[in-house]
Amino acid sequence: MGDFLNMNHESKSKRDERFTIILIIGYIFLFLFFMQRVLYDNREILVQKSYDLQADLMQFDSIINDRQGGASTYSIPAEFSPFFFEKMDINEAGKELLMTIKGIGPKLADSILQSRLEYGPFTKVEDLLKIKGVGSKRAKYFETLFVFGREK
Repeated sequence: MGDFLNMNHESKSKRDERFTIILIIGYIFLFLFFMQRVLYDNREILVQKSYDLQADLMQFDSIINDRQGGASTYSIPAEFSPFFFEKMDINEAGKELLMTIKGIGPKLADSILQSRLEYGPFTKVEDLLKIKGVGSKRAKYFETLFVFGREK
């Protein structure tokens, strides 16, 4: 009879362990679910703020052009273009901004700036081929990232 009671106690103990493990796993899934929701909500807030900033920039541009009597030529400043997933104007970008691009280090950024000073603004992607360290493959990659001249 003692063995039966001991066996019943062991199975109850194992059930308690399994129940505890199931509870822990459940808490982990709930935590991950709610964290995903919080992260998603924060991303939505950031996207909304970027749209608000873009709308403010457009409104500001419109006001300035109305005061100057010109047509609106809205464009995002080069330093903001990565936030709006737009191409960056290579003729407006400084060294630090150029270095945020994959494949552009301090030397190449300096070379781009020097070429811009010597030869004037870049008007087409082929202008980059004059720069040491930029071949056709890299120029083709940069074409996806940069605006040349005012082609926006």
